[in-house]
Amino acid sequence: MHRNMASGAFWVAFAASLGKVATFATQIVLGWLLSKEDFGTYAIVLSIGASVAVLRNGGTQQLLIQRGVNFDEHAPAIFKFGLAFNILAFVLLIALAMRAARFYEIPELVPLASLLALSIILASPGLILRAQVALSGRFRSLALVTATSDVTRQVLTILFAVLGFGVYSFMFPLALEPLILMTLLYLVSRSWPRSRHVPLQEYVGIFRESRWIMLSNLAIAARLNGPYFVISLFEAKALLGVYFFAAQLVVSLTTMFSTAINEVVFPSLSKVVDHTSSHHGIFLKAARASITIGACVSLALIAVGSPIIELVWNGKWDESIGCVAVLATTFAPVILIVLCLATLASRGLWKPRLAVLITAAA
Repeated sequence: MHRNMASGAFWVAFAASLGKVATFATQIVLGWLLSKEDFGTYAIVLSIGASVAVLRNGGTQQLLIQRGVNFDEHAPAIFKFGLAFNILAFVLLIALAMRAARFYEIPELVPLASLLALSIILASPGLILRAQVALSGRFRSLALVTATSDVTRQVLTILFAVLGFGVYSFMFPLALEPLILMTLLYLVSRSWPRSRHVPLQEYVGIFRESRWIMLSNLAIAARLNGPYFVISLFEAKALLGVYFFAAQLVVSLTTMFSTAINEVVFPSLSKVVDHTSSHHGIFLKAARASITIGACVSLALIAVGSPIIELVWNGKWDESIGCVAVLATTFAPVILIVLCLATLASRGLWKPRLAVLITAAA
């Protein structure tokens, strides 16, 4: 188990590193081609999207893996449940975007948010396929699929930006990525859970657990995208764009490690939840690695963030240097929190997980 988890963590970290190199390369190009206002508009779209985060997949992302021992039994119900909530999120997001477009006087918010809403629905099958591959222990395949999807999205983003699509350069690849990911995951799994009739009582049972995950998703969205919304209310789009630019530099690194935890450590913990010593052993090893690596990355960001930003963008984004330094100090604590959340989720402790998220967001 430990050897497979270590191997899986290596491949996920490698794939995530490749994806984040592509993300950084994309940010270099977009930093030159797009304006601060474009980045600010994209941040507003994400903040609008955060308002429907509570509905995304009906909170079933972690639930399916946590119930993974009986995957084939639970997958059909969870897919239908998640798809229904994604359709609801699609409708609500477009409605909110129409109101936001009038409030901010930015008409393009509606088509931009529509692309984001479309990506939510298209991601529904990927939820099932990703869980299926992760629970089978094929972490290498999952990592390579994720890396291919990430790199393809970044290449498309650069292509659209070079072709002059402006802020839409973010959104078109975002809507296409779920289709790419779904196709690649299916090629790996070569299967789809057999459909069956799902009684109403089963949906009620799913909701009893997933409601806490949905509230957790809202807390995560508030922590990640809440600052964009607050800044957008009081400051110009250009200033919001500066903060968003800085946040993306730090978040891209955070995501690399949180992905390894969620795609390797979480499924591994879920499999040994009934074996206390193994469960504790996996957690302690992951915690030591998270603290050590997180502290090193934080110090490195603080040390080299300023010269890299000055060198790469030749002064255009110097205003973001202070934000990067401050956000870098949160790197190690955030990674440790992600690990604690994965541990609680592996035991199905959704209420304590929500409490931790609310505390962290505050």
